[in-house]
Amino acid sequence: MQKESPIVRNNIKIVSLFFIGIFILKSYNEWSEPLVVFSYIMSKWDLETVLWLLSLVVLPSGIVLFYIKKPLGWFLLALYATHAAVLNMGTFISIIIMETSVSMLFKDGPATLVMIAYVLLSLFFLTIIIMLCNKNMRAVYGIDNRIMIGVLIITTLVACLELSQHVFFLTL
Repeated sequence: MQKESPIVRNNIKIVSLFFIGIFILKSYNEWSEPLVVFSYIMSKWDLETVLWLLSLVVLPSGIVLFYIKKPLGWFLLALYATHAAVLNMGTFISIIIMETSVSMLFKDGPATLVMIAYVLLSLFFLTIIIMLCNKNMRAVYGIDNRIMIGVLIITTLVACLELSQHVFFLTL
């Protein structure tokens, strides 16, 4: 592992803070009704549920390990960011495909705000992925191109599988 520059050190802090914020927001949104969440988890075991449960471990572990500059931390946060970026953009695209008229989709109203939110979230996570995949950042964690590309491709494929499951059930 290489000694990081001040810019990389600041980027590590920025990425860590972003993910702490995401974790706090995610915890608040998803654990506001613990009994409802628990009964839902126990009644439904599929890829989505397993991935959701993994996110409860991946995100906090990744944040800590990333901040203390462990390669596993980079790996976990890259997985999480890639998965989130693909899911948000895929959801945006699937909503457009399922709408009968794109002009209906972008009328004024809540639907437009939801669509904008999906795009902005995708861009946010894409920005984090770019920061994580920066050559100097990866050097600090000892991550080479092969590992980076593998993480991005495998995570994208899993997210696409998850999206296809959603789209399939929505069309039934």
